[in-house]
Amino acid sequence: MTRANRPRYAARLNAFKQLSPGSDVKDWIVAAGQVGSLGAADLNFPDHFVKHDATQMANFLSDAELALNGVAMRYYTDPGFKLGAFTHPDLSVRKAALDITKQGIDVCAAMGGKTVTLWMGKTVSTMPFRWITPPHGIEQLKPFQSYAPIISP
Repeated sequence: MTRANRPRYAARLNAFKQLSPGSDVKDWIVAAGQVGSLGAADLNFPDHFVKHDATQMANFLSDAELALNGVAMRYYTDPGFKLGAFTHPDLSVRKAALDITKQGIDVCAAMGGKTVTLWMGKTVSTMPFRWITPPHGIEQLKPFQSYAPIISP
């Protein structure tokens, strides 16, 4: 008898990157699919989508018999965000962070993912104490919550 609500375990793909230096995200998905207890994976956006689009990534996951758990937003790989994404002193950089986040949310929803994680890195760790409200513009992401809940660690 199969249980419809059986636990599903997911993995961050970067853990598989360490096993095969020089490989790419497709290889990491294949490796994750070989771990018998895994049923899902989390992808980093935009990092994991540099060489492959959402359709290709969905196919890689399907071929490995994995579902997409969610998308974790990554801002640190773009040098333009070195002073933060949502807290950068330059408004145009903060707007760019919002645009990238909206793209990540759209990709997550299109691929059937359930969660978008805002992984702000420097944005949170360098946020001055005086910030008592959410980072600039983040409220603009609320309308997207209906199809991809957003969490922030």
